[in-house]
Amino acid sequence: MSLYSSNGESSDSEEEDIFELPAIADPFVWTRGNIEEFKHEIETSNTGMLKVCNGEILTVRIPTADDGRYIYWEFATDDYDLAFGVSFEWNKCPDPEVTLDVNDSESEDDDDFWDDDEYLTDVNDIEAPKKEQRTEDHPTSVVLPTYRRNSHQEVIMGSHKYPGRGVYLLKFDNSYSLFRTKIVYYRAYYGK
Repeated sequence: MSLYSSNGESSDSEEEDIFELPAIADPFVWTRGNIEEFKHEIETSNTGMLKVCNGEILTVRIPTADDGRYIYWEFATDDYDLAFGVSFEWNKCPDPEVTLDVNDSESEDDDDFWDDDEYLTDVNDIEAPKKEQRTEDHPTSVVLPTYRRNSHQEVIMGSHKYPGRGVYLLKFDNSYSLFRTKIVYYRAYYGK
């Protein structure tokens, strides 16, 4: 995958404007039974439960850890399947916090609403997105494509070796569902 420079100008040597992202290793993905035991562990720990409404995509942003070399994830759902995928955002200075992004769809059309300064003027409104909070787009590589998984029948597990510094994006995608909200039980951690 190549990225072109964003300055919009053409140069005599296009090679100067192109850079290659490093290759990404394939993830290891497997499943296990004992889904009820896993969900009970997550419930009793009082962490790692998400409600993904119909038509919604939740993305958990997990930065790489300095003392880790791999990311591990596990998840299951109640009653129905869910689409899941993993991407890696190349970012040498990621925010150290794990965060959650909520999107109503894959469309970026909704983002245009916030581009108008008229909606960014109230500095006291903590819920309004601030222009300085919007981050620049970093190059992203797909680690595990987003597909529907039978996470209501077995625990979906996986791991991936860090390709460098950045942020893992765990995407829980319920955008295809018109009526059903899904409950997700998940755990993500790093190791050596």
